[in-house]
Amino acid sequence: MSDDASILATSIDGGGVAVWDLSAQSEGEVFGTAFADAFMVNLEREGNRVAAYIRVGGAFSPGPAILIDLADGSQFSVPNRGSFAFITPEGDGLIAQAGIAGENGILVGLGAVELFRADTGGKVYELEGVCPQILFDSDDCAGYPVSGQVNFIDFSPDGRYVAAEDNQGTVGIWDADSGALIKTVANDVFPANEEGEFSPDGTMLATRLVGEIVIYEVPSLEEIARITGLEPRFSPDGSKLAVLNRDDGISLWNTTTWEPEQETTDRLSNARQMNWSDDGTRLVIGGGQSEVHVVDARSLNFIQTVPFPGATAVGVAFVDEDRHVVVGTADGKVLVLTLDTDELVSIASERLTRGLSDDECQLYGIDPCPTLEEIKTG
Repeated sequence: MSDDASILATSIDGGGVAVWDLSAQSEGEVFGTAFADAFMVNLEREGNRVAAYIRVGGAFSPGPAILIDLADGSQFSVPNRGSFAFITPEGDGLIAQAGIAGENGILVGLGAVELFRADTGGKVYELEGVCPQILFDSDDCAGYPVSGQVNFIDFSPDGRYVAAEDNQGTVGIWDADSGALIKTVANDVFPANEEGEFSPDGTMLATRLVGEIVIYEVPSLEEIARITGLEPRFSPDGSKLAVLNRDDGISLWNTTTWEPEQETTDRLSNARQMNWSDDGTRLVIGGGQSEVHVVDARSLNFIQTVPFPGATAVGVAFVDEDRHVVVGTADGKVLVLTLDTDELVSIASERLTRGLSDDECQLYGIDPCPTLEEIKTG
């Protein structure tokens, strides 16, 4: 999603990338083909360009990383990538891990993580310390700090650093201008294969291991805190960290003392997605129960629950100055839910196509019988 929450990009069933104009609450143009499975779709901060990794042959063959300019639909592509594609914060580059194909074209390993310029296609650098030939059936990466498939990669908010974590649990920080390695830290617990998160000021990095969240100082990667939990989200001002706990509760941590400030006694069922409102006063939480919950971020009391039957949320966020919640579902749909009951009544009124018949008014004891316009205006 763009920083102003007006543009959203998603992958879609059957292949391709869908771009949604949330200000108009409508789907925009669809890019890609029915033969391509878009994966790890992400936008640059202004929402002008989108990147994706295209899985080929059910992810059994190296595929391209693509960058799409939404103004004219033009595409820049880097062939033979193996796992992900991530756009630079300003949208002027694409970073992706190379894929290695065997004689039959099947993906047999991964390689260097490389940054390419979007205008010329030229390679800028590769991240120092990443094993250039990570074969799935051998161990030829001794001496390399990063020796596995990279699960997530991100740029710090100020654009100074690149952070990444591989599937062996190694976390690294690199200089974003040169690709020079600053520090790596190895963990003895496997990662959760999900993305990490920088604090808003870029001084902290939260990463996810299986059942644990580890917070590091940036760029030293000194461990600041280790919390039992599944999903971390820094507040907009960075003073709090909200955590979805393993017991389906929520806890709120002070990022100066790293002491818990609040914890819910209510339990959510299979909640896995969470985001803050822009003003830092509310949290929106989604999961596998076809509903989203809005929670007061100070007391952690539940304010509102909005159902959307028949779907599972894979992403949730506030939009439209926190008046609406956008939900990405496991079946490829994007839902925009209103939190304003007056707006809901207004929408329902606009969609009325007829009033009550005389027979209906007589049946329900309504006298005088209102016109359609009278029903719409209340």
